[in-house]
Amino acid sequence: MSHYATPPLPEQLQTLLREARAAHHQHRRQDAERSLDDALTLAQDSPALLLEVVSELWRHGQLVRARDVLRSLLDSLEASPYLLDGAQHTAALIRLGAAQIRLGNLSDALGVLYDALEMSDSGYAALQLGNALRYLGDTEEASGHLSRAFNRAKAERDGTLAIAALCAQGEVAIDAGEGQTAVERFGQGLGISEYARDEVLSVAPLAGLSHAHMVWGYPHKALEIGEKALQRAQDNDDAVGTARALLSLGIATGAATRCEQAIGAAQDAPHEPLRLKAFVAYLERSPAAQGHPTYFDDVSALATDLGMRPEQRRLAALAKDAR
Repeated sequence: MSHYATPPLPEQLQTLLREARAAHHQHRRQDAERSLDDALTLAQDSPALLLEVVSELWRHGQLVRARDVLRSLLDSLEASPYLLDGAQHTAALIRLGAAQIRLGNLSDALGVLYDALEMSDSGYAALQLGNALRYLGDTEEASGHLSRAFNRAKAERDGTLAIAALCAQGEVAIDAGEGQTAVERFGQGLGISEYARDEVLSVAPLAGLSHAHMVWGYPHKALEIGEKALQRAQDNDDAVGTARALLSLGIATGAATRCEQAIGAAQDAPHEPLRLKAFVAYLERSPAAQGHPTYFDDVSALATDLGMRPEQRRLAALAKDAR
């Protein structure tokens, strides 16, 4: 995410966030939610502290709640803009845009992220705007923003941003059927991740690299890398990475069951654009599901709701073939 000066956290808030994190890792969901409730109450009069609690909500996959807090916070800034500095305001916009993408509100994300990019030449704003646009099928504009994000990452020596931008560029190449280019982008991202202390940064490059090798025509390589991606995602409790790795494995093996697992993992994360991609991959590999009108219609309705034109075209092609 975008960088801003983190305020000193009151000791009580630090304790609540630690307790929430520990409860989450121990699968004590109610305890985690109770600690987060208390943290939100404690931080409610400090927008800067609310941003820190939102980051914790994000880690717990509570994106609806994070979105609602951010909306309320940004509304309050209209009357009192001095409550956050420019960097914090931009960070709130970017986080809201990213949440809207994950929740499938892609059109809503665009306005927020254009505002963030206008406010600050942030590589993270450009990254998320590129992500929203690529899901919607606006490949040319998406590619421009993703290049901008990568250039900012190089200028600022920000490895996390560079990895994310390269992976997004790899996804664009996959959607275009350009396997070799996709392999190159994900390979670059994986190379950078090897210098990072956080192993989770390698999950997205590995999962994407698996899919890219399949597109390029190397199924054995795709399977090997996909299994490594899934193991690493699960070891690091990376919900989105798990869903993406399962999708890659479904594509590498041709197994509809792996795609079904990806659907469930994406729903749990949550990540609605990824869930739709898994649904389409499942339908492409399951003639029985294609022949089930209600199921096919539901997936088509989801694609329409999200506005993801590439998936709408793939579904239209499947419907045509079924006839």
